Amino acid sequence: MRIFFIIPRACFPCTDGGSIRSATLASCLARLGELTILNLDAGEMGKLGAVGAPSEFRFGFQPQWIDLPFGGKAHLHHRPHLSTLRRRFPRHPDIVLWKIRWSLRGVPARYRPKTKASEWVWNQIWRHRPDLVVTAVTELAPFAVYSPCRYRIVSTENFESALYMDQAFFDPTRRQDCIVQALDFRHIEREVFPAASQVWFTSKDDEDLHLRAAESPINAWVVPNVAPPSSFLDPESPGDPGSGLFIGSLHWPPNQGAVRELIKLSAALESKGVSHRIRVIGSGAPASLQKEMEACPGIVPMGFVEDLTHWLKQSGVVIIPMVYGGGTKLKTLEAMASGKPMLLSPMAAKGIDGLQDGVHAVIRPLGASFIQAAAEMIAMPDRYQEIGRNARQLALASYSLEAMNTHIDKALAGLGIQIPGNGSRGEVWA
Repeated sequence: MRIFFIIPRACFPCTDGGSIRSATLASCLARLGELTILNLDAGEMGKLGAVGAPSEFRFGFQPQWIDLPFGGKAHLHHRPHLSTLRRRFPRHPDIVLWKIRWSLRGVPARYRPKTKASEWVWNQIWRHRPDLVVTAVTELAPFAVYSPCRYRIVSTENFESALYMDQAFFDPTRRQDCIVQALDFRHIEREVFPAASQVWFTSKDDEDLHLRAAESPINAWVVPNVAPPSSFLDPESPGDPGSGLFIGSLHWPPNQGAVRELIKLSAALESKGVSHRIRVIGSGAPASLQKEMEACPGIVPMGFVEDLTHWLKQSGVVIIPMVYGGGTKLKTLEAMASGKPMLLSPMAAKGIDGLQDGVHAVIRPLGASFIQAAAEMIAMPDRYQEIGRNARQLALASYSLEAMNTHIDKALAGLGIQIPGNGSRGEVWA
């Protein structure tokens, strides 16, 4: 079976939660047949050399047969210098011809190509007519739903319309833009999702929210985020007392909010006389946030790091004080897989089935109780090793790549697609 997997940007190497989601999905789909990955933002490719991407990922118009980060092979197809994400790319002069062409093929006016990149993707789909099209994020859903293939699947990362409304509330400076984006996503969720063969959500919570808000029936399935294999560390002795860790891409507003909570936490610990240093790993921090971190003695901004496992081993506790967000937090899953004790806000634990306070993590609301728990865990991380081991076992059982394979197999079986029994690459038939 021929499978097209459409991603919004490069996911090799995996540097944030979105790229990990795309890369793990790609490895799972590669088991099922001949996989072609269409990357819509080749403009991102030029940035990858700085973080170790092979040069063959950056150039070339022809599909390249590549090894995927988490197993399997795929054709990677992208067009240099094209982007659907960068605002500076103007509407193409051929847009009127494109509208006529794609209206004849049944694509609604709202989703007809407006850039050369999106026209290229539509052409690839209609030229090759794969058996299955899977899109990696909500905004790409029309590429799957209005394609001429037999099976059309939309994978989501978050309940996007609700997430952007939350951003509008927490970040008044971006309120108008966030509301506009929320309305665009709401249109896709209400009008496009019901026409998909399936919609994959990252958690039962997200699935329930979508189904309650839906105006038409949706064939919904849960395919959760999973921790990448490299996150599963062997059981280690406790990390350094006094050390904490936060992981997250700092261009993402919910992570920026979490870092500001860490800065408040550090000030509170300082006032209590608790010796501490909290490392913040992640790139893309706005200049204002970078200055705030550098001005706080207890916060150590690390930027992007090549070897995350080294810093996980060094840390006594992982602290994730999320204020808002969507989906399943991959930073939480990575911390679970590492076996390190975790201090979580309720939002950081949201969407992870089976995660229990006092068994797999310490979960406290932000405020006095969170500060008290942080003081105890940072000072004596060895007392919390058992909950770290429990969290690692939960991640192995429910949030590993093998677990994602199982969820995908069940979802495809719901469409009448049979999966090869030996799990190896081979023909999939219906």
